[in-house]
Amino acid sequence: MLSPEKLASPLTVAQSAAELVADGQLVDAFLVSLGRVFFGFLVGGTVGVALGLVSGLSRWGETLLDPPVQMLRTLPHLGLIPLFILWFGIGEEPELALVAAGVAFPLSLNLHAGIRQTDPGLVEAAKVLGYRRIERVVHVVLPSAGSDRAARRPRGRRPRRRCGGTHGRC
Repeated sequence: MLSPEKLASPLTVAQSAAELVADGQLVDAFLVSLGRVFFGFLVGGTVGVALGLVSGLSRWGETLLDPPVQMLRTLPHLGLIPLFILWFGIGEEPELALVAAGVAFPLSLNLHAGIRQTDPGLVEAAKVLGYRRIERVVHVVLPSAGSDRAARRPRGRRPRRRCGGTHGRC
């Protein structure tokens, strides 16, 4: 229905893919993209965790960092591409920055929210037990900021199901 100049047929796409695999170009391009994703995730994850920790553990951090992060997270990533090209030029840098931004904002916001939703009773109990601030953060706040399933369920065997009543049914 469409001319081949506008949209290639599936057969043409499959033949081109087979040629690229045979030449080794597709594997090389895949490895470059994988490295780009890995490095962008590493940078974005580091920045996101740092922003989330500072804004979640400190009122000053929340006051200074949360409004700009909330504002920047609403920007569409595709709309940032021309801006990143202007800032970083054409090459690897804008691509890495785009991946890092895609990782940093959700990670920062979710970590901040998880830290803020920590049960104050747990923190107070740790304080009464003599935990220092860093110990409270590592042993109480951060596990609580993770997913509910990871924070509540110990690793290893599943607990046995207990049956109640006199009939032996569960």
